[in-house]
Order: sequence, then structure tokens, then C-alpha cells
Amino acid sequence: MSHIHLKNVCKSYRMGNNLIHAINNLSLEIEQGEFVVVLGPSGSGKTTFLNILGGLEHADSGEILVGGEAVNQMNEATLTDYRRRKVGFVFQFFNLLPTLTALENVALTAEMAQDGYDPQAILEKVKLGDRSEHYPGQLSGGQQQRVAIARSLAKKPALVLADEPTGSLDIETGIDVLEVMHNLNRETGQTIVLVTHNAAIAQIADRVVHVSNGAVQRVETNPNPIAPRALAW
Repeated sequence: MSHIHLKNVCKSYRMGNNLIHAINNLSLEIEQGEFVVVLGPSGSGKTTFLNILGGLEHADSGEILVGGEAVNQMNEATLTDYRRRKVGFVFQFFNLLPTLTALENVALTAEMAQDGYDPQAILEKVKLGDRSEHYPGQLSGGQQQRVAIARSLAKKPALVLADEPTGSLDIETGIDVLEVMHNLNRETGQTIVLVTHNAAIAQIADRVVHVSNGAVQRVETNPNPIAPRALAW
């Protein structure tokens, strides 16, 4: 289970003589199985929020509970185990290993889990079963992102964190990628938190979290999320 509880989370960075408050008393609850879009402009703290939730960065203060585990109290070894067991990451840039095939890229992650997906089976889910032996350089941008999604999901993480996953893609390819994530969320019940500056994407979410200046401004429940194919960008 991956119910998420954040309370009064703060994170600052020192830049020369200036202290930049990236996250400022951010509080939020996310339920197991939700598809949540975190929406805000560049510099609003979206990526920092995602990195803290995923255990890639430490918060300065506040409570962070994921499935009852206190992420903000973990040491580096425990954080590594938390990321391995519970979290899948999807980034704007695909970060695939160029010397490995699509299947091998996915298998690397699947092997981390005791009960992960079969790598070929998860490639079939993202409609790339026939490209499993292709290298990243032989795939389009959208296909590479789908491999990256398959890789993130291969270990069956309870929580999937996506940072602008369509940011480097054209509209049609971006919709393909969103459709894959949307369908997998509905099929597997994995919690997905997707951050973006693109307001159109919010239409597919169960809830939309609006952030500005590192804090939650408002949270909207979407009673009728639409399918990615129905998006008007």
C-alpha cells in the first residue's frame, strides 16, 4: 500500500548568499491507486517535491510517510532500499542504457524485485513486444519513453513518479505515453504522481494539485477523468 502523507515539508537551497525556498510548508494526502497530476509553472517546486517523495533528496523538515514508512527519517541505505522496493521513476529524458536492448533495459529493473513483471510481458503491455531486441538508438522518442515506463513498472512499484514524461515529445506521441500510464494505473492500481506545467494533462487525473512557490495552493478532485485520447491540447 502507498498512501502518502506529507505535512509541513520544507526544502531550501543555498545559492551564493541567497537562500532559495524550493518547498515551503507543503502538505498533501494522496490515496492508494490515485492518478494525481501536480500542476505548476517552472520553478514552482514540482521536481523538488517529486525528488523528496522518491527519496532522491532530503527534506529539511516536515513529515513524509509513504505506506506508513517515514521517508524523511531514513538513512542512505534505507532510502536505497525504499527506492528499490517501492518507487518507479519516469523522467522527461529516457535515461536508457544505449548498449542494452529494450528487453535488457527492462530486465535490469525487473531483477531488483522478488515478484517483478516478466520483462517481455511488460513490454507487451506498453505495445513494444515486437521491439524488445531493438536498441534505444533504433527506437523513436515515444518508443524510448514507453521502454522507460516499462522499466519503471517492471518491479511492480506501489508508487510511480513521473517528471514531465511528455516534455520532450510531440503531442501525438505524448498522448501515446499518457495512454500507457493511464491504462496501467487502471489495470494495476499503482499510485501515479505526475508533475507537469501542461494544464491539459490535468484532465486525465483523479485529482489535480496546484502548486506555486513551493506550496500547495489548492487541490481539485476530478469526478470524470477523460481518456488521454480525448485530450485537447
